[in-house]
Amino acid sequence: MCDQAHTILVLEDDRAISTLLCLILRRKGYTVLTASNGSDAAQLGQLHRKKLDLVLADVVLRNESGISAVARLRESSPEARVIFLSGFTLERLFQDGLLDPALMSDGSAFFLQKPFLPELLIRAVESVLDRQRVTKMEDWRSEEVAYARGAY
Repeated sequence: MCDQAHTILVLEDDRAISTLLCLILRRKGYTVLTASNGSDAAQLGQLHRKKLDLVLADVVLRNESGISAVARLRESSPEARVIFLSGFTLERLFQDGLLDPALMSDGSAFFLQKPFLPELLIRAVESVLDRQRVTKMEDWRSEEVAYARGAY
């Protein structure tokens, strides 16, 4: 079980995916907040500014970029770490200019490609919340690849 003090915001506009993410995270004992757009996420960030530990954010939302929504959210919760989610590969997001590599370089933002198994989601969340364990994007990417290859 996780440290129940951790609060995670799921920013996902697909209701089925959002529901599934929340279910997986709540079963592990996390406090989970949900938002389907940047405005709702920013409001939740204001309300929970001291307690928000992690944001799981879809890169592409219906009416805006998940990147800009997270930028606004970080104004009230600058310590929150982020795992960006997308069906596109990280390389494709960089190539198409949807995600800036500089955003991923300070050790506070990570990436997880959809679809993924619940076990990988939990491993990613635990890893990112453990600030001593993963500090750079490259560290997490190697964990993600190893998991995908069945090394865990």
